[in-house]
Amino acid sequence: MPDGHVEMESKFKPEKGRALVTFGHSQYISKHLASKFVRRDDGCPFIHDEDKANSEAYPLAQTWTVNLNKRFYETFEQIDELTVSGYRTFKECMKKLFTSSELDKYPIRCYRMRREQVNPEL
Repeated sequence: MPDGHVEMESKFKPEKGRALVTFGHSQYISKHLASKFVRRDDGCPFIHDEDKANSEAYPLAQTWTVNLNKRFYETFEQIDELTVSGYRTFKECMKKLFTSSELDKYPIRCYRMRREQVNPEL
């Protein structure tokens, strides 16, 4: 979550038809909120704790799982990673979770919804 709270902890095994996803836009968590997570023995792979002296926040990749099924591909279309501001942070987080051979076998791809969803209640 954006405040550093972890909603669920489970080991993800990369395999065909399953993926980890994040928001395409860049997200950040204040260094103050992040400190209790990045100080843990195993750290927090979803907080990219690069140390920039003039920054008050760390890049964050809020991440969850998704099934890559027919409905997913009907709803989303692949886009160029250069158009996704959160790509670099997500990539750095994935490097903390997986081996380079796993990342080569299951590369990061970027998608967006084919049609914009509008909440009629807003």
